[in-house]
Amino acid sequence: MIIPYLDKERILGNAWDYSVFTFFDLLGFKYAVRNVPQEKLATLMMNLAHCTNIAKGYGGDPTELETHLKNWENPIKSVHFSDAIIVFTEDDSIEAFKHILWVAISLLGTGFSLGFCLRGALSYGSFYYDLNSNIYFGEPLIEAYMMETQQEWAGCVLTRSCIKVAEARGYLDDAVIYSKFERYENGVEKVSQRIRIPLLVKYKVPLKGGAEELYCVNWPNCWVSSKEVLPMRQKIIELAFHRPFGMVSFTGKCEVTNKLKNTLDFLWSRFE
Repeated sequence: MIIPYLDKERILGNAWDYSVFTFFDLLGFKYAVRNVPQEKLATLMMNLAHCTNIAKGYGGDPTELETHLKNWENPIKSVHFSDAIIVFTEDDSIEAFKHILWVAISLLGTGFSLGFCLRGALSYGSFYYDLNSNIYFGEPLIEAYMMETQQEWAGCVLTRSCIKVAEARGYLDDAVIYSKFERYENGVEKVSQRIRIPLLVKYKVPLKGGAEELYCVNWPNCWVSSKEVLPMRQKIIELAFHRPFGMVSFTGKCEVTNKLKNTLDFLWSRFE
């Protein structure tokens, strides 16, 4: 048997003791594989991968995410495999934490707009990866995957261990961005306001074992500019649930109806 040479320095170089990690799953993907033309599905997946890269390098607005988190340079990695998306950092700084939250928020909003629903969880801990060999493992991956499968909606939460670490470091209070909002007064004068948007909010998250108060990413306030556009956004979400990936209607399936209701309840709760 031939035993391949292993570069120990390279192996150790990819093992991160402190990493912020998120795992996303595409809801209804197995049905899409069976019912959506492969070319169309591939195009949708490529669009999602492109949007992931934009969010990683930062291409949204909320005032350029505070000048791209004050010119933070540490890259965020991402991997797409079938219906799974993993996004992770190489450090556990507040900048990394905020950036990966923004990536999660961007993916959720982009998913709805492209016609599918994402569900994920954000975790923390030691993680090993090798992009060239496609090797990924660690406690954050297991914990995020298990937490993702427990949720009964389209959304993303922090795992319990991630909450403990973030709380101890003060990250939960610091996870905010400021977005510039412009409006007209009396239809004439344009007024600019700087709006504080929390990236995380506490909410009774619908889980398979019952609702539990957890921290979840605040995609509604980042994806919806005002209460007036809520009905339009609701229709986009309804379409993503009932006709995911543009395929035949899912209307009437109890599990889809419940997940949709839970998702919309969270959306509207952020504008009460």
